Amino acid sequence: MAPPPVEKKSLRKIETTVGQNLETLIDPYEHDKQRVGTALVTWHQQYAELKQAEAKQNGSEGIVQSARLESLDREVSMMSSLLDDALGISIIGDTQPETELLQRLSTDDTFDGIGNLTAFLGYRLWREKNIFLFARNNKDSQDRYSTFREIVSPFIQESLVTLATLPEEGHTTLRETLEQLVTSQEKNIALEAIIDESTPPAVKLTLTVELMKTSGVVTTIESLLPHVESNPDVAQLVKTIQGSTGNEVMASLSSVYNAIEFQEYAVNNEDLTKREAQLIAFHVEAYAKKHNRDPHEVRIADIGAGTGRLAIALHHDGFDVTAFEYEQKHIQYMSETAPEMAVEEADWHHMPIESATVNSQSPEIFYCLGRTILHNNTPEKMARFFDEMHRILSDGGIGIIDIPNLREDDGSPEQYDQNITEFANHLASLGVRMEKSQNIFDGPDDDHRFNRMTLTNEQFKTYARLFGFTVEQTQVEQVGEDSQFENAYYTIKKQPNFEIADIPTNELLSMLYGSGLYHPGVDYNQHVDAWGVPLGTPFVYAQMLPGVIEDIREQEIAGTTSAIRVEVHNGSLTFRM
Repeated sequence: MAPPPVEKKSLRKIETTVGQNLETLIDPYEHDKQRVGTALVTWHQQYAELKQAEAKQNGSEGIVQSARLESLDREVSMMSSLLDDALGISIIGDTQPETELLQRLSTDDTFDGIGNLTAFLGYRLWREKNIFLFARNNKDSQDRYSTFREIVSPFIQESLVTLATLPEEGHTTLRETLEQLVTSQEKNIALEAIIDESTPPAVKLTLTVELMKTSGVVTTIESLLPHVESNPDVAQLVKTIQGSTGNEVMASLSSVYNAIEFQEYAVNNEDLTKREAQLIAFHVEAYAKKHNRDPHEVRIADIGAGTGRLAIALHHDGFDVTAFEYEQKHIQYMSETAPEMAVEEADWHHMPIESATVNSQSPEIFYCLGRTILHNNTPEKMARFFDEMHRILSDGGIGIIDIPNLREDDGSPEQYDQNITEFANHLASLGVRMEKSQNIFDGPDDDHRFNRMTLTNEQFKTYARLFGFTVEQTQVEQVGEDSQFENAYYTIKKQPNFEIADIPTNELLSMLYGSGLYHPGVDYNQHVDAWGVPLGTPFVYAQMLPGVIEDIREQEIAGTTSAIRVEVHNGSLTFRM
């Protein structure tokens, strides 16, 4: 009996399968691609299992869970070593890596393992970085990390571009890889891919959107701004993500100030200057009376003085005021307008003043008015501002700061409320959700706009308390032409002997998260003067901060503090020290 005829459809399937197998046998690259693809699938499964186990580390499984973690970590490490060898990225003495296979795979859009490959390279760079950190900046481990980063960076960049050209479901892996690029050096890998002239505009946008999700909106935008003048594609990209309708992209805040005459800005009129100068004088006189001093001897610092509208007014009234300003154009204007007034060039995150603990001539009153504080356009910058003011201000000293009066309900001033909503909605249309920070994109006119960050009343109080200040007074005033703005003026006082560990644990964590400081783009190893420890310390040791803070401070002084590692998985942060 003859066998039944084979359908043509089945024959084609057999022919295709045979053809693919023959191709694999004939072409060594196809064989290697299949072999590496299979190994990457195994690695990714092991790595995902490890991440799930780490998430349960503090659960009820105790020692069993810890033993399981060690086993999974060994499995991931062993498979990583095998893949290192297969991809030619093992570092063995002075041997030059053979990365031809990796070069082909990272640009092969037919390689269905491109997502796993990109994630693996990001993971390997992250792991080498943490070996270096755990070695406490040992020279050999630093050299190894630098060498490894130099080897894999071009391939991560190529893989990111390849991955960004795939359908949207591939963007999850793209985001996972970007989460592994923790430091600014590593994030530059993605930035280089974005600014590369050969990268298609659609791919630039995809990479930028995913980078904003993992590194922060403003941080990503500001990393692109230095390239807008030399790269028209980047300029257009920035306009797209900002939702800008202006003719020109401002490369920096300085370029805005150089393009306009800020002393003629309509909001800063004579009436407002008079009222704010009187407010400052009132607090100076109250401080002087309390300390039995002459008000004209109280040391006053104008932080972000601009063109000196307030400093000059106070100087003419005989007060001892020093204007601190960053912009050269404004410094020159003040020096020419009030040549006898003290004017100093300064970045308010790095003030040219010794710490108040060793400086008997530190400022006793500071003010930062004109909504200038909003130029701290990320939570990290805002934290650094408050910390620096705490560092330079005398104990019991007074600060006066104004911000738009944003209320928790829907009764905020129309323009700021509208700006916040418009910018958030525009970002949402790109697939980016704003976190705790309320960013706006505004300026004197459509062609001179920049990113700022607004604060609600509760958020302002949170920053003040986190960095050793109490809010003594709040008053709301109508400002601007036809009183179109509503300002909240805060008077804050520096607490003597402030101790971060005195804030109850649950309240402290709520404040840290509410401030927006829980974010992958934050540098948790930066020192906080008001706390005496790195920024990430309360996140790592929240439940036992009072018991360990002195030990960490001693390690800081001795230079033996372990670096704070941040691991990011699906947007959630894990801290280790």
